[in-house]
Amino acid sequence: MTVDLPDDNVPKEIRDAVQAAIDANPGDIDQEIADAQRRVRKLRNFRTFVDNLVSYAVKKMVWDLRHQMTRGTKAAAKQWDAAQAKKRPNDPPENLDKIFMGVFVRTKIGGHDLGDILGKDIPALVAAEKMLANGHLLNAELLEWCEGQGVTGDVRVSDVITERKMWTKIQQLTRKYGV
Repeated sequence: MTVDLPDDNVPKEIRDAVQAAIDANPGDIDQEIADAQRRVRKLRNFRTFVDNLVSYAVKKMVWDLRHQMTRGTKAAAKQWDAAQAKKRPNDPPENLDKIFMGVFVRTKIGGHDLGDILGKDIPALVAAEKMLANGHLLNAELLEWCEGQGVTGDVRVSDVITERKMWTKIQQLTRKYGV
């Protein structure tokens, strides 16, 4: 039996996993739920889905609490302070730093959550990030050089630059960027 699952912000992979669990366990809601949870946890992007769900839940709580506080203040005071009345509703709250503590989870460096990085791992991560940056700088300079050699429009690099000349340029840039 196919069930109409809501599309609003639910990734297709999750909807498909839940639908498969319902199809595999018809009529047993507890088993459908347990099976759906197992299937969703096995998804390749499970961690991203969880991060996004938590982020959305926190935002919704902030919106709801701000709304309640606003209504409570209006009801109690029966009048708004002129400065508050002019404030835009989407201005960040005063405790923004506490709301966005999730930055440690959402920020990834070298495949690690920023908040989980140990001090002893930082020097290796710094070196790896600089190496990546240097590699990107090398690639950018190499492409600019190719363009200067006449690789424009629908012309291929290999139609304009010989392999020997390219190899020489790559070696020169490799020495320059230490990659």
